[in-house]
Amino acid sequence: MTYATAADYAAIIGQPYPGDWDAAEILRIDAGLANASSDIDAQIYLARYDATDAATLDVLKRAAVARFKTIEATGDDGEDSLGGYDSVRVGPVSLSRSTDRDTVQTDELVRALGARAAAILRTGGFIVSGVFHS
Repeated sequence: MTYATAADYAAIIGQPYPGDWDAAEILRIDAGLANASSDIDAQIYLARYDATDAATLDVLKRAAVARFKTIEATGDDGEDSLGGYDSVRVGPVSLSRSTDRDTVQTDELVRALGARAAAILRTGGFIVSGVFHS
């Protein structure tokens, strides 16, 4: 499901729609927002929520726009070359990862979506930190 459209994006960034965007730009933005929505789905796939609730849909729309803005600003599509490792050394091989699960969850969410989208999902109740016991 795509959570935001080019018109939503324009409203959130405070730009008139369609403004000076041509059809190709609108299609590019819509495609980017669809990809951003997929990125969000990958992070909230276990979440249970009412897909008809206006407040819930607003959180998802704002998160999709924030994710798209992160991609646009940084070119970072969330594909992390370190694969979630804090550090990597090649010879002789050494990998390390934080053992604090809350920190790992937060870091991976920010790495996957960007800080703003992660914050929107967290404050919207989609991502919760928990107490983990080993």
